[in-house]
Amino acid sequence: MLETASVITIFVALISLLGTIMTAVLSGQKFSKQDAIEMEHRLTSIENVLNTKLEPIWNVIIGELPKILISPHTPDLDKLLVKYVDDKKNMCKEEFKQLADWLDHSYIQAVEGHDSGRAMAIALVRASIEVI
Repeated sequence: MLETASVITIFVALISLLGTIMTAVLSGQKFSKQDAIEMEHRLTSIENVLNTKLEPIWNVIIGELPKILISPHTPDLDKLLVKYVDDKKNMCKEEFKQLADWLDHSYIQAVEGHDSGRAMAIALVRASIEVI
C-alpha cells in the first residue's frame, strides 16, 4: 500500500515540475545553467516545506473523513471504514478491495444524487486506498 507521505511527495513533486515548466514556457526566456540550478534549489526547498506542512493535514483529513461516511444503512461496510481508520495495518487485501469497491459505488451514487460534499469525501478516502 502506498504510504500517505509517498502520495504527498509525489503530488508536491508534480506540482513543482509543472510550475517549473510553466515558468519556462510563459517567460519565453532561456535559463542559464545557474538559473536552472537556483530554480531547482528553490523548488526543492518549497517541496520540503510543503511536505512538512501537508503531511499532518492529510493525515487528519484521512483520519476523519471515513467517519463522515459511516451510515446506519451500511453496517458491514461501516466496520471496514472503522477498521481502516483504527487498524488499517491489519486489514487484508480482500478487505481493502471490498472497501475500495464500496467507495467506488458510493461515489457514483453521491454524484448522481448531487451530493458533492459526500462525493468529495468518498473521493479523498478512495484516493488513499491502493488495492493490490
